Amino acid sequence: MNNLQQRLLASSVGIPLVLAAIYFSTEPLYRVSFAALLSLIAFFALKEFFAITSVKGAKALTLPTQLFTATLLFSAICLPHIPALSWLIVLIYFLFSFLIFFRSGSEPVTNLGATFFGFLYVTAPLALIALIPGMEEAEKNGRMWLLYLLVVSKSTDTAAFFFGKLLGRRQLAPYISPKKTWEGALFGFAAAIVFSLMFSLVGSHYGFNLSLAGSALLGALLSIGAQIGDLSESLLKRDAQLKDSSSLPGLGGVLDIVDSLVFTSPLLYIWIKYGLSNGVFA
Repeated sequence: MNNLQQRLLASSVGIPLVLAAIYFSTEPLYRVSFAALLSLIAFFALKEFFAITSVKGAKALTLPTQLFTATLLFSAICLPHIPALSWLIVLIYFLFSFLIFFRSGSEPVTNLGATFFGFLYVTAPLALIALIPGMEEAEKNGRMWLLYLLVVSKSTDTAAFFFGKLLGRRQLAPYISPKKTWEGALFGFAAAIVFSLMFSLVGSHYGFNLSLAGSALLGALLSIGAQIGDLSESLLKRDAQLKDSSSLPGLGGVLDIVDSLVFTSPLLYIWIKYGLSNGVFA
């Protein structure tokens, strides 16, 4: 089975699970399933991230970070009416990490840096994804916004991959990722705008309100964010001399799947929180 067939098989299994989790993300009785899926993704993404940092000699707090992340995600999704609890979990996590390294005294700058960067790089974007379905500013369309995020981000990835392989000539970032090309990046950018416009047109029949101008702009911003996220993970793997973050058939690793969301989820959260509420980007 070649790589393309593995990708298609993995997608045929993964996409229905993700869609089901999104559908139930705002249902009180089923929120736990959404929280469980995000926690599972975070668990393996953090494991892969800290495996990369360990190659460079850092000894991060892998299990504590995974446990605190799961607690934070369940809190944000299942208890959204108590936002102070999420902040308390983050505060306790940072205090706990400092205390652990104060006691051990072993290269605290390197190890704390790797630990906190993992929390920022993996946990923070997933926490924002956890918050989007329940945002008041989303006007009860949180599930649609979350689906929109995935469609635009992954359309960028998919178009950049296929058109890069088909038409790619000029390398985009030869040191970071020799196989990524300007042609692939441009097609990924165009695909994001097209899918963003299509989603807005279809979504308007289901209460998803985003103007065509806003849709084109947001699609462009998310595409740039997705490609920077992809390159950022490639930079980490290149520094650790790793081809993939793990060995999932057709996917590489969990970190390879969520890398495009590192910057797109904060961008979308800011758009909804401060743009829609003020009518700026509606």
